[in-house]
Amino acid sequence: MGKVAKPLTIVVFPPLDEWPEIQKLQKQGHTILSFKPIPGGFRTLGADCVEDAISLMVEADIILGPRCWYLTELHRKHLTQAIKQARLRKYGTITKKRKKGDKDEKVQQQTSGGEENVDNTDSSFDPGC
Repeated sequence: MGKVAKPLTIVVFPPLDEWPEIQKLQKQGHTILSFKPIPGGFRTLGADCVEDAISLMVEADIILGPRCWYLTELHRKHLTQAIKQARLRKYGTITKKRKKGDKDEKVQQQTSGGEENVDNTDSSFDPGC
């Protein structure tokens, strides 16, 4: 399995860190930060620990958890779309699936005015992740 050209940082809370889709993303080169359950919850942590956790989450491109946006088994199909949107926000580009006969994948670039331009550029993003 190839590595992605534009890796993302994804914060994952249990039990989502055990999903095969998340493990596949890590093998593709994305940084997966997994938080284990804290006895007593975040309220029992010191201020320094909470600040460190918040700093990590602020830098994350995607945050996934069982109570974050109510991500459940039924929402797994939205994981690919979340990755596309995070890549668009972070890098300004997302790839579209190739049509039969096309040699290059088409990349949408978002400009500051919200316009989208199509450019034939090769990218290693696997939309089926």
